[in-house]
Amino acid sequence: MHTPLEWPYLTKLFRPPKFIISPEGICDTELVASTLLEHGFPRCEHLLSSLRSDPAFTGIPERLEEASIQEAKKISSPLAAAGAGGAGAKSTIIPLISDVWNGSEPINYHAQITLGTPSHPIYVDLDTGSSLLWVQSLLSPADTPPQNQPIYTPHLSRTSKDLAQTTVVTYGDGSSLLAHLYQDTVTLGEVSATSALLGAAPTHLLRRGLLGSKSGGLFGLSLSPRNLVKTLRSQGAIASATISLVGPRNDPKLAREIDRNRTLAPRGQLVLGDLDRSFYTGEIAWCDLAAVAAGDRWIVPLDAVRVNGATILTSQYALIDTGTAYIVTSPAVYSHVKACIPGAEDINHPSSTSTQMFSFPASSLQSIEFVFASRALAMKKQDFSLGGIRDEKTGRMASSIVSIPGDRGLEMFSDMQNLWVIGGIFLDNFVTVFDFEKRKVGFATIAEEEAAT
Repeated sequence: MHTPLEWPYLTKLFRPPKFIISPEGICDTELVASTLLEHGFPRCEHLLSSLRSDPAFTGIPERLEEASIQEAKKISSPLAAAGAGGAGAKSTIIPLISDVWNGSEPINYHAQITLGTPSHPIYVDLDTGSSLLWVQSLLSPADTPPQNQPIYTPHLSRTSKDLAQTTVVTYGDGSSLLAHLYQDTVTLGEVSATSALLGAAPTHLLRRGLLGSKSGGLFGLSLSPRNLVKTLRSQGAIASATISLVGPRNDPKLAREIDRNRTLAPRGQLVLGDLDRSFYTGEIAWCDLAAVAAGDRWIVPLDAVRVNGATILTSQYALIDTGTAYIVTSPAVYSHVKACIPGAEDINHPSSTSTQMFSFPASSLQSIEFVFASRALAMKKQDFSLGGIRDEKTGRMASSIVSIPGDRGLEMFSDMQNLWVIGGIFLDNFVTVFDFEKRKVGFATIAEEEAAT
């Protein structure tokens, strides 16, 4: 008979991450595997394929070695340079909407924006893997509005301008849609951009997975020149071209209290412009984009990975991606990490031949640390794991580090063995700052007062 995890793992200190679905805190590993196959892995394949095809991409050095980690360097803060916290500093704070279950949503985070004049609210996905802001729209009699969901109708806005151009927008998993380009007023929280570029996607051309989903569009946050964050900065609406995700692990909801009928909830904050010190403790660890970074991807050096305080890998790279729920690695790195956690074993499930997941004894892992810019960011096992598993061996937890076995995994990471795709399970637990002007990513610890709210 299955024995749940010891109750301390399910106390108020436990913020359920992705896929904690039973009152006992048990992870549905088959649901995780099926969602990875449907959304996660195709997205990673697309991200890595587009990176590989970029002429500027120089490849990921293949080294699995240990090296000494230098003391943290004094790196000037891009936010400080922009006048963060000073008189006249401009920023806005928007509730970060997160899917508690994340069982069918390919994107982890959502936010509400308003479009046009008069303003029209709509929820959009936040996607660091794409560049354009696009929304589902009514452009012709062939388009029908999705039931009970806001939609953008350009001709009803006094400030819209049809640019008489179209573009093909590639979604995270490699699928695409056609969008007509417009300019209009876009408002996020208390700041607005006039004549901002956006894509109007006619509903009759949207695939079913996009039409009628929980959000009505996508807010691209890659480094593309047409990014809305850069537009806000150029118009003086924000003091710095930065966005910050204040991770939603501050949600105190217990697994046994989750409302199954209300999967989307405000959890965490999205800050555009200067980030106030009240959101984080210590200093921000700033990472310059890696020299191997190409195009508009947020790839930074990952100095080291530590398990229970011991360095197990160095000289790695991390692609920071809001559209990946977990931490995806190459088969070689996955096997190495598993081997370094005492008692870790592969999870056997119907999708084992196409999805690699492992479990570990709760007593064998105290923390896993990711070292960025010489700063160790530690994830406790209750934040790193996906919950317990149903197994004859009690007290085991499912890891959030996953991979793809066989030829598919080898091909995906063929020249990127040391690249990690770092997704929501990590971002949920920290403050992550994306600086578009200085091409940096910063990480910081969520302030205790913020986590208590």
